[in-house]
Amino acid sequence: YRDIVADHRLHPDPKAMAPDGGHVRRATVGVVGRLPVRATAIRNIGKETPRLEEEETGLLRLAADSFTEYYDAVDDWTATQSQLSRLRNESHLTVREIGAVGNASRRTVQYWLNGTQVPRSPEVRQALGRLVRSRRRLLRG
Repeated sequence: YRDIVADHRLHPDPKAMAPDGGHVRRATVGVVGRLPVRATAIRNIGKETPRLEEEETGLLRLAADSFTEYYDAVDDWTATQSQLSRLRNESHLTVREIGAVGNASRRTVQYWLNGTQVPRSPEVRQALGRLVRSRRRLLRG
């Protein structure tokens, strides 16, 4: 067990924050805290692992490849639609810009923004989600 203890002593803790707010390094001195965590999305994953044998034998490159992920298109769109509306109301996005990304008319974009319609194509919903993520820093509070 000596080698395990020796390795642990030199192993940095990726979840710890140094007293100066930076990452903990070997030379860090003082009381360390936890790094703040900010959730950016909720992902629903299944507990079953359909590729259990591949994972156990090491054939999977990433452990995340072994999970089944479930998408809720309505919830995803609801969050995107809400943020699109906020960006539009705070003049960070125009209806024309949203229409260009979604390949939609002005009227269709207005329907999206007021919640009357949902983009049919998953690709359009994903493109609009990327647009929101690229401008999210502009949102107040």
